[in-house]
Amino acid sequence: LTRLHCSDVCSSDLQWRPVSEGLPERGKKYLVAGINPDSGYRWTGTCKFIGSDDSPLWEDEMTDAYNDYLEWTHEVTHWMPLPEPPKD
Repeated sequence: LTRLHCSDVCSSDLQWRPVSEGLPERGKKYLVAGINPDSGYRWTGTCKFIGSDDSPLWEDEMTDAYNDYLEWTHEVTHWMPLPEPPKD
């Protein structure tokens, strides 16, 4: 077995970032976390950031597959870059 240390796999880039402190680069996919303001349900998933600072829009996998915008009732509160894929 190989032992991994946090320094091998952890990075300051792979930290949750509140959307209130800044938004990611447009057109890339990110790991996101959010809440449904109506129910309080907390969730995580992957989304592509398609908005801007003035209009923070996120596209989820289902939206992307149907090439149409779904009306979201979920608020993205945090984001982080996706890790690199495995090398083998």
